[in-house]
Formats: sequence, structure tokens, C-alpha cells
Amino acid sequence: MTTEAKVALIRTALQGAFPNRLVTRSAVDFAQRAAADRKRGVITLASNFIGDLRAPNAFFEVAGRLRLGLLYEFELSEKADGEAVERAEWAFLEELRAFIRSPGDGLCPLAILSAEFSKQAVVPTGWLFADLEFSELD
Repeated sequence: MTTEAKVALIRTALQGAFPNRLVTRSAVDFAQRAAADRKRGVITLASNFIGDLRAPNAFFEVAGRLRLGLLYEFELSEKADGEAVERAEWAFLEELRAFIRSPGDGLCPLAILSAEFSKQAVVPTGWLFADLEFSELD
């Protein structure tokens, strides 16, 4: 299976795990998203880094460790305060951790290397960026 196919598989698995949110592979300025999508939340998955290309089959296909950036953006009601945004970010992180523990059939082991929160910078909008890694791609 190609790396592109594996990233597509994780996108599909994410959509299954988060059916009420939009899961996409295409980044778009959050303000340009439809209001309904901003309210339900948008998960954007993008390739970030490939490393450890010394694996024996690296000459023929991508092998090693692939990092994916996962950006979750959402908008709460206008009355929401910073604490509410932060609670929503923590809640999503817990949902993401549950997905990582059991991502579904056909997926390589996943890990969350780090997560960064919005720091309440754009209330009532919030975001969380997680750096994910596949252990092996073959």
C-alpha cells in the first residue's frame, strides 16, 4: 500500500471516529469555511515530515516514520469564554487519544508526539494542533 493510500485510510478512519465533524486533507482559512462546518468542527490532516529513510525498501517506496499534522478548528457560541474554548480543546484531545489507541483495521501504530492549544487567542474560536506519527509504513 502506498503512503498516500495509508494517509487516505487514516482520513477515512478519522471520519468514522468523528462523524459529526468535517475531516479533510485540504487546508482552507477557517474563516472561509461554511458557518455550519465551523460550528461542528473541522479536522485537517496534512503530511508533515518523513524520516528514517534508511529502511531497506526506502529506494522503492517511502518507508520509515511519517509525521502527520492534525489541525482541529471549531467555533463555539458568541457567548463562550476562553475557559469554554479550552475545555473543548481538552475534550477533543481526549477523543483523539481514544482514536489513536484504536485507529481501526489496516492502520499502522500511531502516536501523538505533541499537541498545541489555541491559548484562548481567538475566542470563541479554538484550535488544537497535534503532531502524529506512524511507527512503520510497511
